[in-house]
Amino acid sequence: MDWVKICQEFGLVGGSLLLILAAIMTMCGFGFKWILEQFKVELEGNRKERVEYLSILHKMGASIDDHNVRSKDFCISQTSEHKEMAIILGRINGYRSDAH
Repeated sequence: MDWVKICQEFGLVGGSLLLILAAIMTMCGFGFKWILEQFKVELEGNRKERVEYLSILHKMGASIDDHNVRSKDFCISQTSEHKEMAIILGRINGYRSDAH
């Protein structure tokens, strides 16, 4: 750009405004660049956190499944023990069972 021609056409105020506008646009460009870099850093951090969260969630699900299997086995064994105890206590109290 020919600053002399701009200053002749618009005067010193017009040339100064053009310089100020250029400086503001340059600062905005650097600001947007910085903001985009911050978003990039945040997104990378979120990706790492999501991977860790999903692995922990998977471990929790596996623990719950294991607990359910062990709980079911315990309930089955406890039910059979209680049936035996009811038969034995019935005999002690003088009741007879037709099954045994």
